[in-house]
Amino acid sequence: MNRPPPDAGAHDLPLPTQVRPVRPSWRVIIDTPWLMILMLFFVTAALGLPFLWMSRAFSVLGKCLLTIAVLLWTALVLWAFYLIMAWSIPRIMEGLQAL
Repeated sequence: MNRPPPDAGAHDLPLPTQVRPVRPSWRVIIDTPWLMILMLFFVTAALGLPFLWMSRAFSVLGKCLLTIAVLLWTALVLWAFYLIMAWSIPRIMEGLQAL
């Protein structure tokens, strides 16, 4: 059947694998309330809302209120971006026409 070869010894055994330190999973990150709020308002904006709803750190009411706040914040950021572009583009076009 499945017998080891006659010349197999202890030196042929596989070496034990080293234990890797356990890294915190993404679940730990989204379950930390202050980190989740920082991520929503300074990194992901509205794109982070699915992570908010997966988080166990907030109640349903808290998630609803944070969703509204994040959507308003995202609208404000996009509106500010629009204003900056509306101010910049005519100046860029004037500069290009001068060439």
